[in-house]
Amino acid sequence: MAFCQVLPMWRSVLSIARAFEWRGVTLKFPALSRSGVRSEDGMVVFAMPKARVRVNDWGCSCLLWVPSDADAGRKTDFESGLERLQHCRLAIRHGVAEGFLLDGDVAPATESEALALHVVKAGGEYWATWGAVARAQICEAPEKSFRAYA
Repeated sequence: MAFCQVLPMWRSVLSIARAFEWRGVTLKFPALSRSGVRSEDGMVVFAMPKARVRVNDWGCSCLLWVPSDADAGRKTDFESGLERLQHCRLAIRHGVAEGFLLDGDVAPATESEALALHVVKAGGEYWATWGAVARAQICEAPEKSFRAYA
């Protein structure tokens, strides 16, 4: 007889899973996944913590994966890290991805606007970048602050 382990899914995790669900993505690891592929069109979708977003003159960026993610202690952490790495590679092949921001570990209470992302590899790290339009608007109107568009 096989035994199974029941893991609690906290409210924030349910919110994140629901946010992916709204975007047509079924998560492989609902309690751990922070990326997935929409079955309808193959678009990769990433959830990114607001606290990890960097803003500069070129737009916004967020670290998606680092090699240490592959060295996670628990098997499920390793598998979800490997899944995210595969999604980063797929997003690079597609040339575009979508994303949404998390407030801590909490997804937006409603379906929020999707960010159009460009995923890049820098050394061994994978980064999501976006916001070139915001930068172009600043160049055209230098009297406005960059923070107004971030």
